[in-house]
Amino acid sequence: MRENTLLKLMARRAQQGCFKFILLIYHFISTMPSVEADPYFTVKLQDYSAVEKDDIILECELSKDVPVKWYKDGEELVASNRISIKTDGLRRILKIKKAAESDKGVYECDCGTDKTSANVSVERKLSYLR
Repeated sequence: MRENTLLKLMARRAQQGCFKFILLIYHFISTMPSVEADPYFTVKLQDYSAVEKDDIILECELSKDVPVKWYKDGEELVASNRISIKTDGLRRILKIKKAAESDKGVYECDCGTDKTSANVSVERKLSYLR
């Protein structure tokens, strides 16, 4: 319905009484399609520096509880003995046990409508000889 026609109809209804006018507005609003915002990251990933054999923990948070996919250098990650992928409410957590030099790279969390990424570096653990 065009806005002009709707306004004329509402004005006519208003002349017939406020109650009918209120019912018309209620009906108009209740039949409107609802528009929900797409999910997005409210807390983004942060760059992370780890030392070899330490754990790497990356966390982000979403506006809605939706599934995500994790990537390292463009390759999708899957849970394993070393990699855990967890959900805690709206938080999404990637944990890599016993960091190795091969774990450095760009990590990305993707919810389908938004992405966040972080650079992860892994430094060698210094050994002191006595």
